[in-house]
Amino acid sequence: MGQPPVPEGAVVTQRLPYCAWKVGRLCHQRAVSAIAISCSTQHVYTCGTNYMKVWDNSALRAWNKAPVDHLRLEGNNNCIFTCKLLPDEQSLVTGGLLHGLNIWDLAPTPRLRTQLASEGSRCFSIAISSDGHILMACFSEFVEIWDLRNQILIRYDFCPIPLTPNPLSVVESSAILCFDMSSDNQYLITGSNDNATVYQQLF
Repeated sequence: MGQPPVPEGAVVTQRLPYCAWKVGRLCHQRAVSAIAISCSTQHVYTCGTNYMKVWDNSALRAWNKAPVDHLRLEGNNNCIFTCKLLPDEQSLVTGGLLHGLNIWDLAPTPRLRTQLASEGSRCFSIAISSDGHILMACFSEFVEIWDLRNQILIRYDFCPIPLTPNPLSVVESSAILCFDMSSDNQYLITGSNDNATVYQQLF
């Protein structure tokens, strides 16, 4: 059976993956709730309840390799739900239960740089602008928007939908569970229990 015809105007600029197979395992023996992959430093960061682990590139094709670093977090229920690398991949932002939003310096080993004074206690998702200046943090009832250069909270938007529509508000019919921002900073897509909604950001 021949290959289907390529639609007119379609341009393939690189090879596309046609399958995936298991080549290794990062052995935790614990639940993993957040992962970040650094291409520049060739490290993988895995997070969960009371821990952050760092793996080097050699662990990706191994089955019993130990992490190069293991950071134990303070608190009995300090769980990291989400993490994002800044564009320079030298810093990591984490969000989760208890301690809100934390910024970590990664070299030579993860070290807490600062803790943002977030209003929320349970952060589900993080989005960072392509220039690394703006951080958006998704909580169950609102979204916080931070200026990372000055570590200032710009504003936070509540859910559900306000009585007076505001074009700058991020609103959902149910709790926001995840979201991400486009690389050109123009679009924000939120996911909730019943749908995913696309917002165009106004500057």
